[in-house]
Amino acid sequence: MERPVVVGHSWGGAITMRMAIDHGEVLSGIVLIGAPLHSGVGDAAWYNRASRLFGIGPVITRLIIPLVGPRRIDAGLEDTFHPQPVPDGYAETVQVNRLFRADIFKANAEDMAQVNDHLARQEALYSGVSLPVVFLAGEADQVVFTNRHSVPVAASLPDAELIVRADWGHMLHHTAPDVVANAVRRLHRAGDN
Repeated sequence: MERPVVVGHSWGGAITMRMAIDHGEVLSGIVLIGAPLHSGVGDAAWYNRASRLFGIGPVITRLIIPLVGPRRIDAGLEDTFHPQPVPDGYAETVQVNRLFRADIFKANAEDMAQVNDHLARQEALYSGVSLPVVFLAGEADQVVFTNRHSVPVAASLPDAELIVRADWGHMLHHTAPDVVANAVRRLHRAGDN
């Protein structure tokens, strides 16, 4: 692909921003959906930290998480999609229950333990991003706080567009797919010029 538009959601948005920092010259632009962009997003949950402890980690990942995790799927998805409803059949379609397999849970916990370090290393580099960036974020996002992440970073970039709505949550690619697609189309057309 030549000069693609890259879309990143949530932690994928932070990774997409890193791609813009390191390889922005080969991109037409990026679209960030509910991306955490500043360090200090909070510590990993206790069960993520505990899963990495010698001795107790395997007990957490192999016994407790497989028993407790599936019971929290509905509440977790409701928080993630808030204020919109969770689409019918979403948990089954994306196989959310796979998150509670010991190997996947442990790998995710290790990633989450490093989030603040990754963000701290890259946040000072945002001012060097000169390609077009569209930020899509919701005021009702309960996962990533828009005023802490998208709003200040968008204000600091030379070619940024910030689109925020009060009724949007964290899962805009599901609840407002036309807005995401339109942002990609605009950046793609601008990159062709």
